[in-house]
Amino acid sequence: MLRTAFTEVGDGIEFCVHLTPGAKREAIQELVVENKCAQLPIGEGSGHSRPEPSAMFRVSVHAKPTNNQANIALIKLISEQFKVAKSNISIVSGEKSRTKRIRICRYGLGDIPENVKLILEQAAPR
Repeated sequence: MLRTAFTEVGDGIEFCVHLTPGAKREAIQELVVENKCAQLPIGEGSGHSRPEPSAMFRVSVHAKPTNNQANIALIKLISEQFKVAKSNISIVSGEKSRTKRIRICRYGLGDIPENVKLILEQAAPR
């Protein structure tokens, strides 16, 4: 499931999220095998031939989508869950959309923590 959810790019990884702002609880809720992310433009400086993730994480945050607050909350949540500095996280595309492509620089598939792997396992077909 790692390769379904994540794409290795340069010195980092990319993955897609569907963000729900204004939620009661903040969480990376589940992995959904659907690829709305493929509809997003590829970010600057990235290769157009790389494979797209074929799944996306559903993520919820308390913040409203006003003045970029939901995006800031998303980056903070990803920083906490993936145990990486906020400065290493960027929104590659979908900044004003609920569907976003996220990049974590200086991070590999082997760095993904157990709590995120558990979400991947729950989404795996049985």
